[in-house]
Amino acid sequence: MSGRSFVVEEPGAARFAHPVWDLRDVVGWVLDRDPGRFGRINSDADWQSAAWAARFYPNMPRTEFDRHADQTLLHALQRGELAGYQGTVPIPRQFWMDKTELTLRYCVAYFYREEVMVL
Repeated sequence: MSGRSFVVEEPGAARFAHPVWDLRDVVGWVLDRDPGRFGRINSDADWQSAAWAARFYPNMPRTEFDRHADQTLLHALQRGELAGYQGTVPIPRQFWMDKTELTLRYCVAYFYREEVMVL
């Protein structure tokens, strides 16, 4: 018992340091740019709620960095500024061309943290 820590780690803190992020983590980072809020988007409902609140409540005090994070991310993927991966294989840029902000959240892709941070 003496070796145990009673400090509860934030759910997103460990994920922020991980070298590979999933699509929800990436959109959360583009939306907030805040390590303290990282990992708050864990489901489609979280994504939809965060994107909707950021976009449609601009006059209220907001903490979001990019109100159109899903659009920013989609355009970066379509321009080839960010690469998504299926395992270790890069997803071709053409895959993202027919996607919209609404269909993006149903895609499965992984991203290297360092590449996302450059974006």
